[in-house]
Amino acid sequence: MKILVIQFARLGDIYMSWPAARALRRKHPEAEIHLLVRPRFEAAAQGLEAVDRVVSFPTAHLLEPLVGEPADPTEALSRTARATESLRDENYDLIVNWTFSPLSSWLVKTIASPTAEILGYNRHRDGSLLIADDVSAFFYAQVGTERPNRVHLTDLFATMINMDLIAEDWRAPRFEASGRSLPEKYWVLHPGASESQKRIEPWQWARLIQEYAGFAGEDALPVVLIGSAEEKIIAQAVQSGVNRIPVLDLTGETKITEVFGLLEKAGLLVGADSAPLHMASLTGTPTFNI
Repeated sequence: MKILVIQFARLGDIYMSWPAARALRRKHPEAEIHLLVRPRFEAAAQGLEAVDRVVSFPTAHLLEPLVGEPADPTEALSRTARATESLRDENYDLIVNWTFSPLSSWLVKTIASPTAEILGYNRHRDGSLLIADDVSAFFYAQVGTERPNRVHLTDLFATMINMDLIAEDWRAPRFEASGRSLPEKYWVLHPGASESQKRIEPWQWARLIQEYAGFAGEDALPVVLIGSAEEKIIAQAVQSGVNRIPVLDLTGETKITEVFGLLEKAGLLVGADSAPLHMASLTGTPTFNI
């Protein structure tokens, strides 16, 4: 049996897929499972032993001709045809689309064989949106395209494949230690987020750290700042506003896989609804989500 899981969302959504991917592996222990992701977020699949192969699908490259002047839909279609041909040749028995996007449904329709079982968004023969399973219908009804989700995605993913999650499904991967010198005890702050509406101002983060230090007194632990290179300026602004406890700025200096090691040893993660929060659910690190 050959299974394709499609997850075209961002880092956090891929990490939220990990427990359900492991449940899928338990349900089909002998299957060959492929995970389809976008190149930009491929790193979030590193260490997921439940899948046999991670396939990078170049969505930006395929859509590039459509945003040029003038737009070239013929070239976009040609690129898409070449990219989907190899997927179609895999002849998957089961396709699980965890993306919940109308765009992903077109890909499913393109690559699915006539005998494939499909879970998630798909397309009818006339091109209209096909939502055949209960979980997808529930998601579309409550979220649609403009409303926020009120049910944890991991629960929806597992329900779609008709599996209950177990404790073993929630575990972090094991990577080689980075060798970076860290305090014996610390907590982690991720001051950035993928969307601006999820962020608070650097001075607010600095004030939070200062208030914590004043409250904890001699028991206050140093804080480690994490994030991408693009979030370095945010971290520097936070660090400049703190003078009560040590602040170690590691933004832009760690691989995403190294974040697991940082979180496993941390007493707490504070941040917005972003990728590290979902990574912490795999390491068992207590979190405070702002």
